[in-house]
Amino acid sequence: MSVLKTMVPMAWDLGSFLQHSTETLKQWGGYLIILIGVVMVIASVYQIAKGLISHGKTQTNWAIAIILLILGGAFMVGGFNFVSTIASGGRKTIEDLGQTILPMLTSVQ
Repeated sequence: MSVLKTMVPMAWDLGSFLQHSTETLKQWGGYLIILIGVVMVIASVYQIAKGLISHGKTQTNWAIAIILLILGGAFMVGGFNFVSTIASGGRKTIEDLGQTILPMLTSVQ
């Protein structure tokens, strides 16, 4: 009986459950972002190959194909960390805007 208690803790903690759930969802989200990156790279390679093989007879949006290749590669290599870094940069921009615009709005009143 005491062996069972040491192997399986009986106390359930909501905080640890949420922490483990967050880590698991981050990991799954990272895998999904990597998969999206792979699809983007495949689509861009297809678009580039189609445009080059057709000798200009079919319409190819080269800018979109190149952007897909660059972003898809970044998603494949960076995964969740890449997207998180971009999001934190956006957060910093919003905070900076809030610090400059909010005082202007309160001084107008």
